[in-house]
Amino acid sequence: YQPTLLYASGKTGLKSFSKVELAGGVHTLQGQALFAGFYLNELLVRLLPLEEPCPELLAAYGVALAGLTLLAQQPDASHALLCILRRFEWVLLQTLGYALRFDVDDRGECIDANQFYLYQAGVGFVRHAHGEVGQQLLNMGDPQQVEQPAQVAVLTRTFRREIAAQLGEQPLRSRELWLAAR
Repeated sequence: YQPTLLYASGKTGLKSFSKVELAGGVHTLQGQALFAGFYLNELLVRLLPLEEPCPELLAAYGVALAGLTLLAQQPDASHALLCILRRFEWVLLQTLGYALRFDVDDRGECIDANQFYLYQAGVGFVRHAHGEVGQQLLNMGDPQQVEQPAQVAVLTRTFRREIAAQLGEQPLRSRELWLAAR
């Protein structure tokens, strides 16, 4: 993984590249981190609008790649890997206009700590007989700071639903590849 700046010109969707510059150090990803890198790249290619500048997302991508690079030095990196992915997905969803709130339900009412909620893509958290406990949602705070395994699990389920809705019918190939390699 090598950050690269591409300079393109053209009036249609088909551009001509006039210049290529390396824009940072190489990120050597291995094992699960490599599959995570494929996943991040596929999300960007599939979900971002063409020619739309997204500086916050580019910064989050750089942070995610740096974190994934460091994972090779950790004996059990699975939890750290999940945290890196959830932080990136949080910024991605915000960039796309889907900033999720964990303190209010689909009707704009405060989450009740004693109720159960199920996340519905594009709608929000809806009261349900089963699902996430309201107190767990209220404990989320800033998803960028989440570290507890139970909180990461809530983010995983929630973000997966929203991302799947944005992707439509075609599943992520990187996810299929990742699961096949396990």
